[in-house]
Amino acid sequence: EYDISIIEAHHLSGNRADAAARLFTRLPNYMINSSWYEINSSQPDTIRDANRRFEELARKYAMMYHAEGQKTKNDELYKTAKTLYAKYLEFFPTTQDAHKIRFYLAEIQFRENDFVPSADNYFLVYKDPRAGALRLDSIRYSLGALDKELNLQRKKLGLSEITKSTSSKLKEEENDKEITPYSDVEKRFIDISNVFLNAYPKEKDAPPVLYQASYLQ
Repeated sequence: EYDISIIEAHHLSGNRADAAARLFTRLPNYMINSSWYEINSSQPDTIRDANRRFEELARKYAMMYHAEGQKTKNDELYKTAKTLYAKYLEFFPTTQDAHKIRFYLAEIQFRENDFVPSADNYFLVYKDPRAGALRLDSIRYSLGALDKELNLQRKKLGLSEITKSTSSKLKEEENDKEITPYSDVEKRFIDISNVFLNAYPKEKDAPPVLYQASYLQ
């Protein structure tokens, strides 16, 4: 009760960073293997209530700061929301809202051009059966993030961008570039493309996904 009151006070006074820091500094003191947990091990209702209150607080603040960041375009709010989302998943990875939190984390990572972690988190959402209708968007966005990273890497190597309208490999690439093993990003793109095509073969973006994956192979 005391720690939650302090966290709320920081938040109400506008000290968002302090509220977030206090939340996840104090939270481990109430988790399994902590002294508090051992002392209250004979009171499961007390443990469940503390867990519920901290989970609700972490989720509320993360989504609140994310929404404010979207509204104001404030990078610091996005940064705080990203930290809260990541910490939420560390402490509450199996809640009914975990897939939504992971999806929002991936959104912020994509915004920050952190494409590989974004793709990984989107794909984890896709693999979560609880994600329901969110699964299709998640695997689409995972491929979109990998596409961004893949083409950034190709640009650095002096290679052409791969898009759904790329008709064939450029002659100079065929003639002048040695065949190299797949990069980690290329391999991920191909693997997730195969998952997408097997799961959603009739989606409108299946043909371009197939084309881009085939181009790499």
